[in-house]
Amino acid sequence: DVVPIANPGVTVEVTEEVSRQIIKQVDSAFNDATGGQIRFTFRKLHPISSPTTAALSVSDIPKATGLTPVPDPGFEKAILVGVIAKTSAAEFAGQAIRGGNYVIMNGNWILTSNNGASVLFHELGHSLGLGHANSTVCTTQLPIVCEQREYGDASTRMGHFPSAWVTNPMIARLSATELDKLKVLQKESKAVAAESGDYKLAPVYSKETNLPKVLYIPIGNELTYSIEYRPAIGNDSSLSQSKISGYSGYIDNTPSHGLQLRILKTVGTQFKELQPTLTNYKDLETALVVPTLTGDQTQPIGKVFTLSDGSTVTFLSADPITGATVRVQRSPDKDAPLALSAQAWSAQAWWVIILGKEKSTGNRTIYKKNFDTWDYPVIEIPVNSVTDNRLVKLVQIEVNGEVVGQIDTPSLNQIENYYYQTTKDGRFTLRLIATDFAGLSTATQPTSLSSIYNNILSPDLRISSGKDPRTSLTLIVEPSSEKTKYVLDKLSSGKIASIIEKSGRIEYAITNITRNQKFTALLTGTDEMGYTDWGSEIKYEPETTGCTNKQCFVGYQWTVDTGLWVTGAGNMTLQERIGSKWVNIQTAKPVADPKSTTKKYVTYVMKVNYQTPGKHTYRLSIADSKKYSGRITSTFTQVVLLP
Repeated sequence: DVVPIANPGVTVEVTEEVSRQIIKQVDSAFNDATGGQIRFTFRKLHPISSPTTAALSVSDIPKATGLTPVPDPGFEKAILVGVIAKTSAAEFAGQAIRGGNYVIMNGNWILTSNNGASVLFHELGHSLGLGHANSTVCTTQLPIVCEQREYGDASTRMGHFPSAWVTNPMIARLSATELDKLKVLQKESKAVAAESGDYKLAPVYSKETNLPKVLYIPIGNELTYSIEYRPAIGNDSSLSQSKISGYSGYIDNTPSHGLQLRILKTVGTQFKELQPTLTNYKDLETALVVPTLTGDQTQPIGKVFTLSDGSTVTFLSADPITGATVRVQRSPDKDAPLALSAQAWSAQAWWVIILGKEKSTGNRTIYKKNFDTWDYPVIEIPVNSVTDNRLVKLVQIEVNGEVVGQIDTPSLNQIENYYYQTTKDGRFTLRLIATDFAGLSTATQPTSLSSIYNNILSPDLRISSGKDPRTSLTLIVEPSSEKTKYVLDKLSSGKIASIIEKSGRIEYAITNITRNQKFTALLTGTDEMGYTDWGSEIKYEPETTGCTNKQCFVGYQWTVDTGLWVTGAGNMTLQERIGSKWVNIQTAKPVADPKSTTKKYVTYVMKVNYQTPGKHTYRLSIADSKKYSGRITSTFTQVVLLP
């Protein structure tokens, strides 16, 4: 989108046709540079904005126009270009924020000069994430110190590459390093020189040669240098010319072609002493290594460069058809990768709540997508928790002692994080295992995150005896919510005789529980989303059931109540009347009363087990002894029931 901005006291003229043609020129240049992978479309010319305060920087545009660019469906990004009348109060031809959505143009919005489209191409490069392309002259011995010149790289439009009018439409090329930053290079178009060797390169804009187009040299696990081959052929032919034709005649041009070595922006601090030192202009995205800051930028075949870690690069050969060859000599690598401290590493593993936006540590609650499906969270694991003096070749991700994934050369492939999808709750102990190109490995200290399922509150419970405290109970449930439904199951014995809901409570009557055994069950509550309270265990100890001389139960042991008798009494026999006869069932000798501390009384121990229910009539018969005559007790009736 384009919007004219008329600052106070100034008029500005911007037409839809001119805007459309300038965007068309920029689109053709990006189409050529990126092989059709990045394109721009003119969408709209907005009405003139007339702010009360002059808009003199890109940050002024939102307030000055009140516009927020939003991409149409199918487009990745929308950018608003604000055009002001040319003014010396703004010390730029154009301005943009890296990765932003606004560009300001200081005049130059005309078709009789390629300057407008050329400047806009540069600013849109910033909007896509590119920085300035500088040139630099470096020392030839360690330590490597380099003096920079901003915009000094004459082979890319992010430097001072002129829009080359060798063809129509406009040509505005980028370096292979910048194309990789824009993610338009295929994986096979990139190589890394972590080890010594001879490496071949295809011309950056070649479509026939199946070779890498950029070679990275890693130092400190960062891509510190890059090498590429830009022969002055085809649409790059102006790279070799000292003057080129423009709208108003010939303009000066700095030859900049052939094999090129660049210093790249690094951010790490672990191996800072191995990186080159840049002076003069401190900011750096790329810096083309040149013989001088003011002359031609070509380097001869046979040129040897000393890099900041002591490695060397030699330009061996260059052919526009077959490609170029460079030799990289690295010193032996004896140092294993370096892991961050446990404190620093543990602070960087996160639960991802909204991917890339909201994060949390500690316990994570697992919620549901729907009634039947849990929405298990993702763990974001930063792979920059390990580094190396050269380059980490492989990072393996270990969760709970098992390797669950790996990332090859994360720095080269611009991978910052590994995302682990959990599939259950529990504790997740994380560790990274890093291996470099020398085969040396190291591991981070373990760090842990935990997750738990979301659950609802448990109800209040009251348990009391039922009608028969030996075989029944009553469970009263006070629900945690009126929307919670309860299920009582896993009864150890018995059955649910009734369920009554009244006054907001639920009352369960449970009968026929096994006598003399602890009763258990599980009460589980579930709400409308399917969340549960994980169940409450119900426990009840029934009153003890025992046999007496009047009542007993099948399967229970009856210890006959024989009473107490004086010492010296004879043997006792339990007799049962069967028909008209008394039948001896069991006989016992007298024994000391276990409850007495004296020897005045004795008792008799007799035990009976029943296999069937029934009714029995008994009596106890005591035989004669030396001291006492025998005796028969009164009869008694015992009923035997099923338990």
